[in-house]
Order: sequence, then structure tokens, then C-alpha cells
Amino acid sequence: MTAKYVIIEQNHLELPIIFNQIFNHSDFKDIGPIVSAGFVRITEIKEVDTMFTIEYQPVVVCYGESTTLKMKSRPMLDAEVIKRGFRK
Repeated sequence: MTAKYVIIEQNHLELPIIFNQIFNHSDFKDIGPIVSAGFVRITEIKEVDTMFTIEYQPVVVCYGESTTLKMKSRPMLDAEVIKRGFRK
């Protein structure tokens, strides 16, 4: 899946908002202070842990920039923020 995203800061936490590419990054400018924006590709891989159970962990790749917000992505940091949303 490839989509757009913004990272907003709320109560000292960075929260991702992922949305379809038909929208502009600037459509989300009033949600809160945006600290980063770009594009994200999310896929899943299977991994076997030490207890012989199968877990699904996302592969998250962030890249690019928002021209409507004039803001660049922070690829490594943004990917970690987005991955947090998939953890139990």
C-alpha cells in the first residue's frame, strides 16, 4: 500500500495520519501542528519468533515531501512513529 501521511504533535506525542493520495497534505493542516509530511509504503512480512508463533510485522518506508505544505519527510523517524501504531 502506498499513501500520503502527516505527523502531528499532540500533547508531546507524535501521531501519524495516513490517507489516500487523492488528498493534499494541506487538507490536514488544521488538525494540529504538523512536524513532518511525505509518502509511505507499508507491506507486511511474516516472522517466526522464539516461541514458534507467527507474527506479522509491517515494513514501513517513508520518503519524499509535501509540496502543498513545503515540508520534507524524516524517513527513519517517521517510519518508527508509524510502526508504533501497529504494535500491540
